[in-house]
Amino acid sequence: MLTVLKNANVYINDSFVKKDIAISQKIERIGNNLSGDKEIDLEGRYITPGFIDIHVHGRGGIDAASDCEALSIELAKNGVTSFLPTTLTLSVEDTLKAMSYLADYIDSQSAKGAEVLGIYSEGIFFSKEKCGAQNPDYIKESIDISLVEKIIESGKGHLKVMAYAPENDGSVELSAYLKEKGIRASMGHTNALEKEIKPCVDAGLSGVTHLYNGMRWMNHLELGASGVGVFDERLYVELIVDGYHVNKEFINIAFEFKPIDKIIFISDNVHLSGLPEGKGSMGGVPVIIKADKLIVDQSEGYSLAGSCLRLCDSVKNANKMTGISFEKLIKCVTINPAEYIGVSDRKGSIEEGKDADINIFDKEFNLIKTYIKGEEI
Repeated sequence: MLTVLKNANVYINDSFVKKDIAISQKIERIGNNLSGDKEIDLEGRYITPGFIDIHVHGRGGIDAASDCEALSIELAKNGVTSFLPTTLTLSVEDTLKAMSYLADYIDSQSAKGAEVLGIYSEGIFFSKEKCGAQNPDYIKESIDISLVEKIIESGKGHLKVMAYAPENDGSVELSAYLKEKGIRASMGHTNALEKEIKPCVDAGLSGVTHLYNGMRWMNHLELGASGVGVFDERLYVELIVDGYHVNKEFINIAFEFKPIDKIIFISDNVHLSGLPEGKGSMGGVPVIIKADKLIVDQSEGYSLAGSCLRLCDSVKNANKMTGISFEKLIKCVTINPAEYIGVSDRKGSIEEGKDADINIFDKEFNLIKTYIKGEEI
């Protein structure tokens, strides 16, 4: 069946233009006065590509590593049309089990919700000093390539991103190894200095896991991981734009010095995200669910444990924090992540022949509807 969405402001080439779009599983045609089997007048509402969340562990009580189908349905409610389920730092045995489960799901996934495009491995090779909500009992501060090989093998060709701390022994070799395998190497949960990071970038490291969070801060003498992430134009960076993880001043610093094409908004949701206030656990780490944030109790201060952010709200939040237009920010949840994980041939923009993954927003940029491969969710 051919569905035509008429009289819409469609996001094409970084701007909104008045067009109709005809969709089946693919975007069939973009033009004016189109006709089809079913016609819907959108009365000037806004159509964007579906949002891609490359870093999400779970939501609404659902863990990606135990029920990825339920998570795909849950995420679609937030305008996410495709995603990378993301592992936590677990025991080696549980890590391999999670990778294997996710790989099997990808090979036979249903069409009920958001499409899984691959796997994001967040752990095991981190800094205990910057572990955040990652369980320090399972962290390995020296990189074992043979274990990396097992993780990749368990992922059955679906691993897209692996995060690790550049100060760990073997990180330069790992950076080159992942690049050779076509897997994005990302620094995260790291206390690294600039001098430890640059050789990894030269070797193949190309991403920054949740910029500013879980990493050494920059100051007037040392860039640290945060500063290198901002100022090295070779690096893509993830940002959690919920107002808690990063204040608006540092969000603005990122946009001032970073090419916008290298900025990716993520939710970093976990299974506790979106649940009522109370107590929970992440990988054995106790977590407090408090309104719209998750907190790990510590003896001095606290650490955040993933976000409660709905990805469909990230563009609106960033617009308020920076004053940058929606037209410029939308790429941070569409084509930028698609380019980063190598799926821009079919995802991330509204073009004829690409998957009919689209979101519809009202004039205040509130999400109204989501279509995944032409089916209304």
